[in-house]
Amino acid sequence: MTDRHGLLPKQTLHIGDHWEWNVVSATLAGTHPYWISAAPAAQERISAPRRLGVTEVADLTAAGDHVRILCVPEDR
Repeated sequence: MTDRHGLLPKQTLHIGDHWEWNVVSATLAGTHPYWISAAPAAQERISAPRRLGVTEVADLTAAGDHVRILCVPEDR
């Protein structure tokens, strides 16, 4: 998909709520994962988001707020 749009994986992000299917897969693909984790993280994963560079958000609205900040030029 990134090839089709002329982007590198590191220039994209993936938003999902499943740790293995979304976060781990996105990380392996080289994209930046946004993990929607409304429920408390499993004990073994508590430090994983920060360590892996995952952005953890409470819901899709919060993910959208982060994306909006990324997309607004700094000089606005």
